Amino acid sequence: MPQSRAKLDANLKEFEAKLASTDKQVSNELAPLKGKGYFVFHDAYGYFEKHYGLTSLGAFYRKP
Repeated sequence: MPQSRAKLDANLKEFEAKLASTDKQVSNELAPLKGKGYFVFHDAYGYFEKHYGLTSLGAFYRKP
């Protein structure tokens, strides 16, 4: 795909810029929640919580 290299590079650059912008927006929106604990219904958010500095106090599980 050498013939598509320039287009792929341009697409990657655009994607990275949009990703950085979205990351900053989410970070700004979550900033007031830093230091405040909360509970979730599933503990699947570990990477998200770590990335944005959030503090989960635990998870609830429903047993069938």
